[in-house]
Amino acid sequence: MNADEQFLDGAAEAAGIILDRMLGAMTSERGVHVESLFTALGSHAGHVSRLTAPQGISTEQTLAEFWRLVGSKLRELTGEAPDASEYFAHTGPPRYVEGTAADDTPQGYLLSFDVLRATFEKSAPDPQQWPVAYGIAVRSALELTAGQFDYGVLARIVMDSAIATSSPKA
Repeated sequence: MNADEQFLDGAAEAAGIILDRMLGAMTSERGVHVESLFTALGSHAGHVSRLTAPQGISTEQTLAEFWRLVGSKLRELTGEAPDASEYFAHTGPPRYVEGTAADDTPQGYLLSFDVLRATFEKSAPDPQQWPVAYGIAVRSALELTAGQFDYGVLARIVMDSAIATSSPKA
């Protein structure tokens, strides 16, 4: 197995751990609160994008790579992917469908990052794998919704949350 395959295999394994742990933590007798799941995934993705941006690479560039993974899944599921520039132009809280929201803020979900990182870091020891792992986890979460939710709204929640936590002030 070459280095690229090892990198992707580790990221994919970490993605499975991330999604499994988040689903486990967010499952209640009523199921999983989808807006909360996608807010938490986006929150962590923005955080790791900031933490792992290579020297000379902006967090926005790292988030753009994360978006490529999510956008390609949206294209696969719907035939199109929203324009990422619309997400990057938005600053402020995630934009939920009227009458819905997550159980916490993107910054609030960051409190669980270090505990979760301890569980997936063995599979993805290279921090450069982490944004990829979160991208794969979001792709898998989109598949789990089985068309019961608007994929564009879920992508917007993920990206709004990622952008909210990608700055050093988050």
